[in-house]
Amino acid sequence: MKYFLYIILFSFIQIKAQIFEREISTIDFYKNNKLLDNVFYGGVNNPEFQFIDINGDSDSDLFILSSDGTFLSFINSNNKFIYSENYFSELIISNWFFFVDIDNDDDYDCFTGAENNQLSYWENIGDKFNPNFRLQLEPVLDDNNEPIFSESVSNPVFVDIDNDNDFDLISGNQAGTVTFYENIGTADSFLFKFITNNWNDILIVGTKQNQIQKHGASSLEFGDIDSDNDFDILWGDFFSNSLYFLENEGTPENPDLNLKSNIFPVNSDSINTPGFNMPRLFDINKDGTLELFVSVLYEASIDETIIYYERIDSNPLSGYKLLTKDFLYSLDIGSKSIPVFVDIDADGDKDLFIGSEKNPNGTLYFFENEGENFSPEFNFKDSLFSNIQSSLSIAPAFGDIDFDGDYDLLIGRFLGEIDIYINEGTNQSYSFSQPNTLKDDLGNNIKFSNFVRPVLIDIDNDDDLDLVLGGFNGRLQLYRNNGSKFNYSFQKDDTYFEEIDVGEQSAPAFSDIDNDGELELLIGNRDGDLKLFKKENGNYVLKDEKFLSNFGGDSFPSLVDIDSDGDEDLFIGNIKGGIYFYRNKLITKVEYSNSINHKNEVGISNYPNPFNNGTKINLQLEKSGMYNLAVYNILGERLKTIYDGFIEAGVKSFYFTPSEISSGNYFIVLLNHNQQLFVHPVIYLK
Repeated sequence: MKYFLYIILFSFIQIKAQIFEREISTIDFYKNNKLLDNVFYGGVNNPEFQFIDINGDSDSDLFILSSDGTFLSFINSNNKFIYSENYFSELIISNWFFFVDIDNDDDYDCFTGAENNQLSYWENIGDKFNPNFRLQLEPVLDDNNEPIFSESVSNPVFVDIDNDNDFDLISGNQAGTVTFYENIGTADSFLFKFITNNWNDILIVGTKQNQIQKHGASSLEFGDIDSDNDFDILWGDFFSNSLYFLENEGTPENPDLNLKSNIFPVNSDSINTPGFNMPRLFDINKDGTLELFVSVLYEASIDETIIYYERIDSNPLSGYKLLTKDFLYSLDIGSKSIPVFVDIDADGDKDLFIGSEKNPNGTLYFFENEGENFSPEFNFKDSLFSNIQSSLSIAPAFGDIDFDGDYDLLIGRFLGEIDIYINEGTNQSYSFSQPNTLKDDLGNNIKFSNFVRPVLIDIDNDDDLDLVLGGFNGRLQLYRNNGSKFNYSFQKDDTYFEEIDVGEQSAPAFSDIDNDGELELLIGNRDGDLKLFKKENGNYVLKDEKFLSNFGGDSFPSLVDIDSDGDEDLFIGNIKGGIYFYRNKLITKVEYSNSINHKNEVGISNYPNPFNNGTKINLQLEKSGMYNLAVYNILGERLKTIYDGFIEAGVKSFYFTPSEISSGNYFIVLLNHNQQLFVHPVIYLK
């Protein structure tokens, strides 16, 4: 039976008729004539990563821990890695992670860091097809009931190094040595015994280019590189620009590791990065050989995400060929992405510019919109737009400051000053002048906080552009334009925003979100939140502490009507260098499914229902695709996103454990890629 439930879903701030819904790959972006993948997944810095088959479909999925603490899941579907939000909503990852079937039950469990360089153990209490993790041990103890230690800055490995059919624990130390915990339990029940901090007498002393020898944090990977049926080691060191190769000249039962090379591979494609490289060996193309993947943990602002080497011959030193330095191939400009939209070529659609943080110079990226008003399509044009660059970081702002019909450009600099570039071309063919430092009405250089973020906006409705600044100090500064639309004159106003303080790294954006004729103010901050301010009696007052959140860090909002539907959509830059996209939607018609045997494409059931501690949600899907599964209350407020990402056709199960909600009626809501909603009622009893 089919029902239709007519409801209005309110946004997170109860602004009626507005809702922002996250989307990942609904706008096409191209680079070098190739479509980018997972465009709005948000980016990644210093990826610590692992390939495993988490859902039992015989292909490799990818999991990444970003240096800002964001944990990312990419599920393999038809040899494409599809970003899936909240795939492990219950799993808490800290410092590092490693998936391993430690209890021999044919599914992957997880170890991760805990306080004081200790370990946490999360058991998979689901199965190989539907993982469900529960914290079982924190800290993990050894056979003497003492905590097991692994330095939080290094990446340990679980490997059967003595060929006794269980997984041992091996971890590098900042001293350049290796700690070994032997698993003296069984394949089904692990028990670790500390053996030594100087396993195999290994001592690695890193040497970066033009530096003296040092030793530091490390990232180890084990694999049979020379095809002699025992484990060799690839070693990434904090003070090495490449990898070390240690060959196992012993046996599978009694390893004897010896350093053979301090670069890898030994050919023209040798790894050479800023340092602290993390290797992973994995047979991704199922050809029976181990391919090599490498990430860089030292420098966050580099363009490389994961570097991919193909195995081309059996030579253990030289048998790898570089295929790409950007395995993820997505929208990621390095670090601290600052997006702004403007129709720079007067063709009727908004183009995208992204400011960046890089060492030594931040630059401005340009993506031209070559689509239509209702269907944008972006093409990468330049990473050094108009040759604009500045020390460390730049923050762009466009506006017609001289009212000549084209867009001029402000660039916020790292040390708090602002460059102005006058557009001396036309609205269809830009040509920017050499920069000058922006000055106030007294002739003084305008200077605010470090990492200054400028915005041009008519704050007082007098038909000219005023200047609002955010920055590292977490506050805002207003400069009123007391000149005219043709000849700006910025006068400092210290009182207008004096009550606003969002902590650190304030990034303002203005938009009339609720269509009441007044500009609302969204401010991003260093914590990765967006705070909402509304005008009351002429002043901006905080209305929502976390309008949206969990962007990792340094959130930078930008609002634009990207699809020409009459409302402004939300794009958010962040410390990871990517962009989050939230489309502004209003959904009023909801298709209501109440049976797992629903005759349409979706069936939803749960057990138990009513429920107390938690409930298992079963989906039956006729079609594979992108889905969003969430819990709503009877007011239409979203309480929790359970899963957002690709789901294969068939039966899929999820677990929902309520927290901080009262007893009552709720809805499990599934949204498909066509924006159809399927709703299943549930009852929660405390």
